[in-house]
Amino acid sequence: MSDDQRPVIHVLYGSQTGNAEIMAMDTSDALEAAGHTATLLAMDELGADDLADVQHLVVLSSTYDDGDMPDNAQDLWDELEADAPDLSHLRFAVLALGDSSYDDFCAAGRHFDEKLGELGAERVLPRVDCDVDYELSSKAWIKTVVATFGDDTAVAADTTATLEQDLADASDLSAPAERWTRQKPFITTLRSARRCSGDGSRKSVFQYEVDLADSGIDYEPGDSLGLVPTNPAPLVEGVLSALAVRGDDRPAGTDASWADLLTHQRELRLPGRPLLE
Repeated sequence: MSDDQRPVIHVLYGSQTGNAEIMAMDTSDALEAAGHTATLLAMDELGADDLADVQHLVVLSSTYDDGDMPDNAQDLWDELEADAPDLSHLRFAVLALGDSSYDDFCAAGRHFDEKLGELGAERVLPRVDCDVDYELSSKAWIKTVVATFGDDTAVAADTTATLEQDLADASDLSAPAERWTRQKPFITTLRSARRCSGDGSRKSVFQYEVDLADSGIDYEPGDSLGLVPTNPAPLVEGVLSALAVRGDDRPAGTDASWADLLTHQRELRLPGRPLLE
């Protein structure tokens, strides 16, 4: 198929803090690198009427607060709810970003996925819901999107099966990570801390310097630094007792002991849904 004949794949994102926007940029770049034509748009750059001219749509949306639409997605959502356009010509896939510590996990992406289907659009991939540690599962989804939208026909069963296997691999803590992630963070030391705010200031602003060593990380303005405390020993002991396991035992599929996992690698005071399940 020549470049002129290739369908345009619209990559549409709703983002509050920038994570969905970054993933949308990665998706668009991956499609372009594979030889496809991609158009990247924020949801407030496109109206419901514009979808009449869109045949292939990739949607990425975060969820704001407890189940709300991101600010730049609200108008489009309201239009879809009010106008109910016929979208039977459209093929789509949805990636939803959220935080499983909230009850309405990935609500915005889920609503878009359901609404597009209700309006007649063809869902070519099952929706993928990503938690805060979304790097690996989103990579698997992007890989499958590139393969799927390269074909004008409906997605084959083996493509969906491949996505399901890739997602299973992404959730496996024993699988090697390609870069530093929440499951495999880069542990470093604090080299210096300097208070920037004055003595009379009501705010405490500090400049921190960390040692990135040979991590390969290029720290840039806008990046975030996580301060990860350890869980207190009495709390860890209580969880070990409740689980009826020894601290030096190791869960299947991991190299770390129960004590290490519960002390350093899991949030116990506000446990997320994956830990509870």
